[in-house]
Formats: sequence, C-alpha cells, structure tokens
Amino acid sequence: MAKKKRTTKRARKPRQSAKRVIAEFSTTEFVRPVISIDGDKFEMRVPEEMTFDEFAMQIGFGESIQEIISRGINTETLAEMQELVESATRNLLVDVPDEVTNKVTPGLYMKIHGVFNTLASATDEASASASASRSSPGANDSTEAEETA
Repeated sequence: MAKKKRTTKRARKPRQSAKRVIAEFSTTEFVRPVISIDGDKFEMRVPEEMTFDEFAMQIGFGESIQEIISRGINTETLAEMQELVESATRNLLVDVPDEVTNKVTPGLYMKIHGVFNTLASATDEASASASASRSSPGANDSTEAEETA
C-alpha cells in the first residue's frame, strides 16, 4: 500500500457557527492585582506579561531558595536567602522600594508568590467560566428550549 503524501494544512477561518468566544486573552493589556504590605499598595505583575527570561528567573528564585534550605540554615545561608527573597519580590511587584523588600520575610514572600501562582489559573478559569455560562445552552440549569421560549 502506497503511503499518502503529507500535505501542509493551512489555518482555516472559523466556521460561521464558531463565533462564541470561550475565553479572552490579551498580549498588550494586563489587569494587575494590588496587594498591600504594611498599608502601602503595590501592583503585582501577572504571569502573562512576563518575558521568558523574567518567568524563568522567577522559577529559578524558588529553586535557589530550596537549594539554600537543603544546605542547612546558618548565618551565610540566611543572608543568601534574604537576598533571593528581595530579588524575587522585586521581580513580582511593580515599583516596590528597597525599604519594603528589605522587610519581606521568606514566609511573606511565600504568600506573595502564592498569589502570583494562582493568578494564571484563577484568571483563566474565571474568564472561561463566565464566557461559557453566558453562551452555553444548559448552563445555569436551563435548556435551549427554555432560553428560546
């Protein structure tokens, strides 16, 4: 049996019936959440606005902190960890002054980083859920017949 020749498929336009948007994303506009540290408010960068380098750097901060902890806690490792926590905090928060990053403890950084980690999934899930519930027959315990009646 002869093999079929592979052809390159071209992207096709969406079908007329495929106009329902299930999630909206932007590469130019980002809604940054605001967090408060000691009463001062700071915008937090969102994962989708970070470059590959910035995102990789953020992952590296976490790995470096884990590596330092695995070596054991002493004066030297505590100083290294504080430096990493300050750098990682600057990577996540917009225009955060040094006097604030100097006070960020590893525990507080873990909370800040936890908020950052939930941003992508929470934003994506909310967007998809809101779109789906607006446009799907049967969503919100209804039927297509009820919606058209």
